[in-house]
Amino acid sequence: MDTILVTVTALSLAMAAGMGAVLVRTLRLERRRSAARVEMLEQLAANGSEPGIDAAQRARRRAPVLDDFELRPGPPQPTTGPAIFSEIFEEHQAPSAWPRRFAVIGAMTAIVCAVFLGWRGLGSSTSEAQPTRQAATSGTAQPLELLSLQHTQQDGTLVISGLVQNPRGSAPLANVQATAVLFAADGGALTSSRAPIDFTTLGPGEESSFVIRIPAAAAVARYRVGFRAGDDRVLNHVDRRNTETVARKQAP
Repeated sequence: MDTILVTVTALSLAMAAGMGAVLVRTLRLERRRSAARVEMLEQLAANGSEPGIDAAQRARRRAPVLDDFELRPGPPQPTTGPAIFSEIFEEHQAPSAWPRRFAVIGAMTAIVCAVFLGWRGLGSSTSEAQPTRQAATSGTAQPLELLSLQHTQQDGTLVISGLVQNPRGSAPLANVQATAVLFAADGGALTSSRAPIDFTTLGPGEESSFVIRIPAAAAVARYRVGFRAGDDRVLNHVDRRNTETVARKQAP
């Protein structure tokens, strides 16, 4: 996400620089056209004649016009004198360049706003991500502590119960399940079962009890207790009881 925002910001800055260069070039060309137009008009005013007309043509234009009627009238001759200069110095209505300038200014404003919003979104996402990272790294995963463990047998069912604690300074755990595996006298596994602990979320320093019920029709020599996270990941644990680590089934 951060890479996309940085890329969009860089492209926006490049577009803003390009539009600025186009605006500067347009203004420079407009000034050159205005200067060339003024220079041409000054030259025409200083010469006092229309460019491209030699002396013979000017003499023919000054010749008197007869009052006879022409059988085949030709095209009307251009007038001389003030009419020509009035056409030369006549002000032509050229299209204004301000609409184009306003369009360029609007595009640059939109680009600047996009850059500002991009930087603001990048800053907000970074500030929101920092507390999450701090919360995730505030506690490190530590082995669970098995505080107590006991079992009873009722109507062919082995009931295993105990108390587990999440150490202080450890990360919170959710949907923890207690597991139990039953073994025969020869060491072979008979069956297994699991059950969720009483607390859905086990915070740092918190304790929770658990109860696992397993049908035990065959002879069970011993069992082993473990814990798994909500994603079926094995959670290490340390036996903090005063008795032996592996609990054995009491004889009936």
